[in-house]
Amino acid sequence: MVITVVRGDVEVIRLKSCPKCKTGDITIDRDHHGWYEYCIQCGYTSDLISVAESGQKQASGSKKRPTLPDKGDQRHA
Repeated sequence: MVITVVRGDVEVIRLKSCPKCKTGDITIDRDHHGWYEYCIQCGYTSDLISVAESGQKQASGSKKRPTLPDKGDQRHA
């Protein structure tokens, strides 16, 4: 990962991490629609969700509780 700062703006580039072309460099940017990532080499683009949106999606989704093993399955040393 390469992080550069130019005139107060931070740019993050993830080297060779494009899911489409596998060799392209991904950079993160923002426009009036929100945050997105794009590949400098092939042009792949994907919207990014904020942490708040991610939490809302998890809260509204189905909640599955982890299952615990039966007491008979426990081994005593």
